[in-house]
Amino acid sequence: GVERPLLSDYFNYVVNRCAVKVCKLEEPKEVCFTLELMKNMSYQDVVEAIGSRISHGADCIRLTAHSTYLDAPRQSAIKTTDARTLRDMLFFANAWSDTLYYEALDSSVADIENKKEVTLRYFDSRVEEQQKVKMIVPRNSNIEVLLREFARKVPTVPAEARLRLIETFNGKVQKVFKPIESVEWLHEYGHIVLRVEEIPADELAVGDGDRVVQVQHFCKDHITTRCFGNPFYLRVTPADTVATVKERIKAKLGVEDEEFEKWRFAVLYFQRPDY
Repeated sequence: GVERPLLSDYFNYVVNRCAVKVCKLEEPKEVCFTLELMKNMSYQDVVEAIGSRISHGADCIRLTAHSTYLDAPRQSAIKTTDARTLRDMLFFANAWSDTLYYEALDSSVADIENKKEVTLRYFDSRVEEQQKVKMIVPRNSNIEVLLREFARKVPTVPAEARLRLIETFNGKVQKVFKPIESVEWLHEYGHIVLRVEEIPADELAVGDGDRVVQVQHFCKDHITTRCFGNPFYLRVTPADTVATVKERIKAKLGVEDEEFEKWRFAVLYFQRPDY
């Protein structure tokens, strides 16, 4: 073992030593290894210990603390300016943890903290999630720049695709972002989903009298109407009937006949369904 010739060194070791389970953030249930560390270690000491173990630069390792309440990683990574010691990283909301999560990044954590980081989800034409992508862009970027970088990063996006970014929350579209809006307006707290999708060709040529309406899945009990799932937009024209709209929804979502027969349709006015 390491020699601790002074009594104060020995007591410091006995009081502060702890075994910390280290997991990859993308595989939070899998313990990669356990390190014996000291609770009074600095943030830099901890990332250097992990970096030495995984052969990765300490400056490019980002840590996330464990939530004992959720038994999962906390939503936000530990900022290098916030964490004073390992004790601060392991103690939260009057509870101790013995787990840390790490990400081995390509850029230094200090650089990333000065940029905007968002997680975007790519949805296909059937409104099904295909990929989740973490994006890091300068804070002075706008949505147009963000989507251009996203298309470059995701090979499954068609070269000619016109993309849009929408915010959904609890089964409803909250906002469609304009290309000129700043990325600083993007938030991911709670159940907010930032969704990237290709704008359908028929929505790019909306004529007089046409409308683009939001379609939501909903269920109703004796008290409330609750939306769920993935909402989407649909172009309707003055020539459309209820039957043609239902057929287009069925085709868009790829729903089988037997399942579709169970569905009921309604117009929602302030969450009140009118069948």
